[in-house]
Amino acid sequence: AMESISRSPPARSPQEQAPAPTHAHTQTHTHAHPHPLTRTRTHSHAHAHAHTHTRTHPDAMAAAMERGILEAAGLMASPAPDERKPFENKYRAREILKGLLGMLGDSGPTEEEEKAKAIVRNLFEKMGEKAPDEHKLRGPEGEGAERMDERKRNWLGRLHHLMGVNYCETEEASQSKEHLRRAVKYLTPDRLKHPAELVECYNYMSINASNRTDFQKAKELCESGVSLYKDAKSEGKTEGDAKRARELEDAHTLTLFYLAQVEGHLGNGPMSARYLLLTMARQLDGAKDFNVPRTAPALLAS
Repeated sequence: AMESISRSPPARSPQEQAPAPTHAHTQTHTHAHPHPLTRTRTHSHAHAHAHTHTRTHPDAMAAAMERGILEAAGLMASPAPDERKPFENKYRAREILKGLLGMLGDSGPTEEEEKAKAIVRNLFEKMGEKAPDEHKLRGPEGEGAERMDERKRNWLGRLHHLMGVNYCETEEASQSKEHLRRAVKYLTPDRLKHPAELVECYNYMSINASNRTDFQKAKELCESGVSLYKDAKSEGKTEGDAKRARELEDAHTLTLFYLAQVEGHLGNGPMSARYLLLTMARQLDGAKDFNVPRTAPALLAS
């Protein structure tokens, strides 16, 4: 009998090396040129107090965001240090992601805000930067994804993608559903810039649908992933970037594997067999680092 889709697709790729930290210097001056990352201006008048205003350069925000994303993704891909706590690293990664979402004004409940701010401050300290006192941008949910600043929109999409994966991997499907939905919302306007992340969102959403026995919905989600994969390949969106190309190929191989299971549940034996053959062929044809989900042996033997 065909088993339901696995809750735990293979571990994500190992953590990339984080970018070298940049060190900002604060200068108080009248005529000297300020450091590009931090600007401080002092206005002196006779018998008056000096007023100093400091702001963090957007490049520092970008560096903190990218570093945080790499740290979180690396933790999610790392084995738990204690077998008795299998999700420990995933929970640690989740806190980083919550902090980054808070930086973008997409924070969770009020009681989590202080913890999120502490994580953000730590990220800036690692880079030798001063964390901004308040850097919440307004209302991502109330702002149309198409009109939102492209960089902010892509960050939100990538963060919600990782949060959705994180909750799915810790077997918290209800929480993962909303994050995956929002990831698709934010990534879709620039769908060919982050195709691997978007395909993976469709994969995990299909897992959730299958676990609710909504196999038709699961099939439609997988087909959306296949369509996106074909578009990205036809436009050469991963050419020249071996890492991104591998991530997209691995995500697509999983899509085909899930389609094999879904078609089986829908009673489409020939299509299920076809997708299984495609999955196995891709594994043999260079997908050396691809790890088949744990349901595969039973599925292939059925």
